[in-house]
Amino acid sequence: MAINNFEKCIVDARNKIDDIINEAKSICTEPQGNKRRRRNNSSHDHRVAASEVCDNIISTQRSFGSRILFFQTLWRILR
Repeated sequence: MAINNFEKCIVDARNKIDDIINEAKSICTEPQGNKRRRRNNSSHDHRVAASEVCDNIISTQRSFGSRILFFQTLWRILR
């Protein structure tokens, strides 16, 4: 099912967060210049934020998936 594949992709990405952060650091060539900086911009903060995003996506997807199953069942009953 497409929903399960989507969730698996998000879980896989969440498990690779450290690799993704390290890769992004290695290819980032933006000059440090006068850009505004966050108060704390550590790898740990990036990891926590990325994990929260993945968790929110998975939670929303599960909620949405449950609604789809509910309406599909309801549709079958009412036909």
